[in-house]
Amino acid sequence: MLTGERQGLVIRETTLRKKPREASTVMAVAPAEAVLKLDNCEDSYCRVESRDGHRGYIRRSVIWGASPFR
Repeated sequence: MLTGERQGLVIRETTLRKKPREASTVMAVAPAEAVLKLDNCEDSYCRVESRDGHRGYIRRSVIWGASPFR
């Protein structure tokens, strides 16, 4: 079933951060192969939400599906 939500697949374990920068507080760890809801991507970070409600920013380079639609 299509939901209209944009999702991405984490390609290697990474951290969700409070703000879109490396020095920001770690909010959670996303394991490889986790599916995350993509909210917005700008520059090198995407705002995401996990299925269990963790929200934060993840580097665009570690999530498959974060490329712009064409």
